[in-house]
Amino acid sequence: MSGLVPTRPSPYVFRWAAVSGGLIVFAILLSLTPPEGLSVRGWTVLCIGVLMTIYWFTEAIPVTMTGLLPFLLMPLLGVRSSAQVAASYFTPVLFLILGGFFLALAMEKWGLHRRVALFALSKAGGGARSVMLAVMGSTALVSMFVSNSAATLAMLPVALAIVVAVGGTSAADTGEAAQSPLQPVNSVETAEQQRFGSAMVLGIAYAATMGGFGTIIGSPGNAAAVAIFQQVYDREISFNLWAAFGLPIVVLGVPIAWWLLSRVVFPFRLSGLDPAVIRATVGDPGAWSAADFRLLMILGGALLGWIFMPFIRQVVPGMSDAHVALLAALSLFLIPAGGPGPDRLRPLMQWEDTKLAPWHLLILLGGGLALAEAINSTDLSQWLQQQFSGASAFPAFWQLVVLAVATLFVTEFLTNTATVAAFLPATVALASSGQLDPLTLGMVVALAANWGFMMPAGTPALALAYGTGRLRVSQMAYSGLLMDVVGVVLILAVVLGVGALVL
Repeated sequence: MSGLVPTRPSPYVFRWAAVSGGLIVFAILLSLTPPEGLSVRGWTVLCIGVLMTIYWFTEAIPVTMTGLLPFLLMPLLGVRSSAQVAASYFTPVLFLILGGFFLALAMEKWGLHRRVALFALSKAGGGARSVMLAVMGSTALVSMFVSNSAATLAMLPVALAIVVAVGGTSAADTGEAAQSPLQPVNSVETAEQQRFGSAMVLGIAYAATMGGFGTIIGSPGNAAAVAIFQQVYDREISFNLWAAFGLPIVVLGVPIAWWLLSRVVFPFRLSGLDPAVIRATVGDPGAWSAADFRLLMILGGALLGWIFMPFIRQVVPGMSDAHVALLAALSLFLIPAGGPGPDRLRPLMQWEDTKLAPWHLLILLGGGLALAEAINSTDLSQWLQQQFSGASAFPAFWQLVVLAVATLFVTEFLTNTATVAAFLPATVALASSGQLDPLTLGMVVALAANWGFMMPAGTPALALAYGTGRLRVSQMAYSGLLMDVVGVVLILAVVLGVGALVL
């Protein structure tokens, strides 16, 4: 009878089926006559966008390689020249992200995230919920300056150590070897402790995702939105302007997520925790070193440069947020770490440290930019406006509601960059009615495209949380659905509220 049991298809079979299927759809679409009002060049760009969406959705090929398709296909199909497409892959925003990579790696190298967590825990009370909120707040703060996945990797061990320290799962208590974070939950945990552990690890993923909203460099999706918005609307979103919308999302979103996880999804009641035990579990990074102070000064200098950019430009008109990021990154490779020992003259960062940087994201973002630029440079942009012109008949508020819901739903299945590349150019149709400012439309898409909490494979942060073995897919889907509902309300409230002040 064992031969009657169905076997799961090989991932290689699925991959080649998806690759072949995407190419077949692409070839069929190219062979069709373009719709009325759309040129052959515009139709070709739309076909390339469909192919990229299929590959982004199925991950038939690595998402980074999908980002190379515009450079491969557009010149061959006569849409744009190789030089034009290549120029679309790099904008000033990508250099801002590059500088952010180096600053994030320096924070990880010198353990600044651990100091942030210890500071937050020192301000928290002895209750389990207050400790959880402190850890989530620390994660969100770290995630404003490093990638969401890096923040999760940095803070998840801290959260797991606290979970182990809460009542009866330590090796000292059980006489067993220390439990690996990726092994199943220890059976000696009570139901309350298991719920606390589930809430903690999912809270880390949520906080890392929401912390990324705070700054342009907090998430690659943010940079993609800013760059594509500038290409589509020819308007710049500065570091300060983004923070005006993003920081309220962080300040409001993290407590809401904490309340939902600790009160609704994984309600727990635990007795008071000993702050000294928690701090000992996290680990003592020791006294502040010369390297710590120098890194903090560089980060502070970069932050001040971004904040006071309008005044700096009055003195140096050519200055930009990207210049600040690169100057801060360059200083990491020039300023010595200091302190005692023979390595005191070695710089804070060396080139070997950059091997862990997510270089592939630059190509992924570039692919989205190249697609958006092609849409904007052909009549496809005007054609899309005509297709969506009927939507402008609805009240402005309901246009935003539909846009937020649609973007948020799609981003559960596509990468943030792909979602932004697909939705931002389409907002030109809504902006043409004059009812909504383009910045309002752009920020709704940008924030909604980065808001995805349901699927374990949706973001690296959620995948890491799921990998602890403390969560079931059904739990994550239920919790993520609640977060998505909250997200639509929160995003619209923040964008409309802040927009009323800054527009």
